[in-house]
Amino acid sequence: MTDVQNFRRNLFLCRFAIFICMTSVAIWFVFIPWKVNLLSMTETQLGFVFMIFGLGSLISIQVTNKILLRHYSAENLIRLTLPLFPITFYLWTSSTSYGNLLLYALPLSLFFGIINSSVLSATLNYEKLTGRRFMPMHQASFSIGGLTGSVLGGVLINFIEQPENSILFVSASSFSAIIILVSNKVTQIEPINERIETSMPSRLSLILGIMAAINLGTVGIILDWSALWLTREFSVAAALGGAIIFAFTSGEIISRVTGEKLINHFGEKVVGSYFMLVGCTVLFCTILLDRVEIVVIGFFIFGLLTANYFPILLGLGSKLDPKNSQKVLGDINLLAFGGLVFGPMLVGFIADMFSINTIMYVLTVVWAVLGLACLPLFNNKKSK
Repeated sequence: MTDVQNFRRNLFLCRFAIFICMTSVAIWFVFIPWKVNLLSMTETQLGFVFMIFGLGSLISIQVTNKILLRHYSAENLIRLTLPLFPITFYLWTSSTSYGNLLLYALPLSLFFGIINSSVLSATLNYEKLTGRRFMPMHQASFSIGGLTGSVLGGVLINFIEQPENSILFVSASSFSAIIILVSNKVTQIEPINERIETSMPSRLSLILGIMAAINLGTVGIILDWSALWLTREFSVAAALGGAIIFAFTSGEIISRVTGEKLINHFGEKVVGSYFMLVGCTVLFCTILLDRVEIVVIGFFIFGLLTANYFPILLGLGSKLDPKNSQKVLGDINLLAFGGLVFGPMLVGFIADMFSINTIMYVLTVVWAVLGLACLPLFNNKKSK
């Protein structure tokens, strides 16, 4: 096994890449109402912008996994595309017409897809070479970036009068930090020698990918609907509408930062399945109690106990099929991202047909089923 110190800078590069992208995107979410009003967009038009971004990312993930990573190291792909992200981010978010907003969504999504896939591939390589678990901290970078961006977005919108200046500040700061980071030397890992043929995902990839897609597709219930749920169902002030998101994300960050220690101590089966079941039970009960402070605490515990499910799924893919690990990982990532793109539409339909309260209960039931569905996979892993 290789000493983890050899990849210290590499790991920082990977985690910072995800952190800076997610921070920027989360800040943008805070400014969406301003952009919607500025361009007089309808909800359908805004949804189409996000669909373009999602489809571009899906295409980019496929191209990166099947072509780019065969010829270039993941580290070089990250260093080349990361500086382009804040540039296209600024062009996208500062668009003065709906047409430009659609136009710049595509290159931004392509760069994000390359960065995301390259970071995922690099992290998997470091796990193989060192025998350590880096996936939980990789996922923690998403959570930390999202939480940081939400807080910074609120600060910027309150203290900088012109939103355009805030967007310029975020983009320029991100670009400067990225240039400093990519100037540092990192250990280069040779492009993956695994031969990957264009083919349908394997049965294992489909099972894990569908589970990952459902997991990421339904997390939008918390991110997209919890603020509206709190203000409508519990009459919470709009300023406190993000309490559930803050609680859930805080729990996720704590769990993912300590994810390697948790998995080493309790094992993947306990953390991936049993923690998930306990978290769903706790959340279901707190929703039944119908008291806002208890519900918020319930979401914190829910985030704490379910945060490592997705990174464990990714790890299972490489361990159950080590010979085709890169293809399995790419297929899982692709299906998972598809769930993240299209899941919110289905959730919105259910909320419209029934109620937001209903989808909160649906979340606990669906994630409990996902936790149970993992058990046979852990048993299969033990038998190998």
